[in-house]
Amino acid sequence: MRCKTNFYPGCKAKYCSCHLRRKRNLRKCKWYFLRILRLYYTMKIGRILVLTILFLFLPNRGAVGLTQPTLILISYDGFRWDYMEKVPTPNLEWIVQHGVKAKHLTNAFVTKTFPNHFTLVTGLYEESHGLVGNTFFDPVFNETFYIKSPNYLDTKWWRGEPIWITNQKAWKKSAVVFWPGSEVKIEGQYPTHYLPYDPRLSFEKRVDFVMSMLELEDSPNFIAAYFNEPDHSGHLYGPDSPEVANVIRRMDNVTGYLLENLRTRGLIDQTIITRIQQVMRPVAATADFPVIRHVNLIITSDHGMSSINSSQVIVLEKYLPSSWYTLIGSQHAFDTFFHILPKQGMLNPTYEKLKGIPHLNTYLKNDIPEEFHYKHNRRVMPIFIVADNHWLISQSGGQLKDRGNHGYSNKLSDMHPIFLAHGPAFKKNYIAQPFDNVHVYPLMCHVLGIDPAPNNGSLKAVKQLFKVSKQDFKVLIVLCCISFLAFILMSYGIVSFCVKNRCRMKHYGHVYDLGRSDLYDL
Repeated sequence: MRCKTNFYPGCKAKYCSCHLRRKRNLRKCKWYFLRILRLYYTMKIGRILVLTILFLFLPNRGAVGLTQPTLILISYDGFRWDYMEKVPTPNLEWIVQHGVKAKHLTNAFVTKTFPNHFTLVTGLYEESHGLVGNTFFDPVFNETFYIKSPNYLDTKWWRGEPIWITNQKAWKKSAVVFWPGSEVKIEGQYPTHYLPYDPRLSFEKRVDFVMSMLELEDSPNFIAAYFNEPDHSGHLYGPDSPEVANVIRRMDNVTGYLLENLRTRGLIDQTIITRIQQVMRPVAATADFPVIRHVNLIITSDHGMSSINSSQVIVLEKYLPSSWYTLIGSQHAFDTFFHILPKQGMLNPTYEKLKGIPHLNTYLKNDIPEEFHYKHNRRVMPIFIVADNHWLISQSGGQLKDRGNHGYSNKLSDMHPIFLAHGPAFKKNYIAQPFDNVHVYPLMCHVLGIDPAPNNGSLKAVKQLFKVSKQDFKVLIVLCCISFLAFILMSYGIVSFCVKNRCRMKHYGHVYDLGRSDLYDL
């Protein structure tokens, strides 16, 4: 039946209003259908994206049940950065070839044993943790701290949170062998397992203790061990002596003994661990398997060593009366630095006399360079003196027996120690640029997967040491997925818009040409 509305001669209902109305309604239906279809696929793609992100970032149940990162921290006291070049050290070289080595580690000033060992495990400069030397005076306590004093293990001397306490606050366990500060009760805790210092315990027995900790059913994931060589021999004979060369070989053999024990237990070959995981992971959720450890190993030191001799000694009595001041520092007659506490009204005269002494660097407390991170502590006295490299300070002189010492500026290469690391967290055969030892604490927290306490270090400074982690790959994959899906959605929108407009022009272009806009108002 013909439409009654004819406004074009010869119309066969092609351009009549009812036909155009039907076309318009059909076009609306198609438009709504396309909108619903687009919304459906957008939601579907969104669900896929969300599931992808969850899959990549949520922990794998089997992996978590099977693996536990374990860190072994070893300190060879006084192991200078270049000692490995003096004699063959095949075991230490193996770590370098299969791990990372820093050109050197820049230690904290002053370059003494207790301050730097505590900096390594707290990430704090000496002015922050309060150990400003092996010997120092606290004007508030009105007491002197020294290693053999009866109260040196009193908590009041030690500030900061060492790594073993940080680890235990994360509900993990720690074991420490002779590390300075490990016998101190800090924040109400001791290390889960520790040994009182006994220098008679052989190096091999110390390694045996480390291995026994790994074999415990509820074993610690952080273990630290301290060895007092080559520092002891370096003091007695000097860093360039044959005796120190022999001790370097000895410490390399100790390293070999440790590595062999780890290999025997399958703790150092990552390939073996990975294969076992691949076999065991499918049933990890239902079976009670022992934890397979990823053992990371760090070998480092507190300072280096410089050669000294009796012809390079600054005797203070030759320049000013000892009645003007109190000398605070080493319990030995000779050392590389001292704190000066002037008597009442004698600050300026004492300072003026001291600053004119050759080979002696004299600072008023406020003038100590900021780069030393040393002066902001009450235990630093009004005047501080430190000798040039290879020189010693003594109040009255005497017979010098030692041939080596340390404590000088941490800018001197002789004072720099080693840093080696091996394990699944670290790169292989990588030589890193030097970095400060305050960064070792956040590095260890990262390896252990725990949150660090406030510290002066930065994880960013040691990022160069780490392998690209699986988590980094996951982030990259997610970003690529998001970019790809965004491209698909954008392309789909552009194409659908172009197709829609092209179809409209193709089918209804003649209507626009007629200029009959009133047809759309029906």
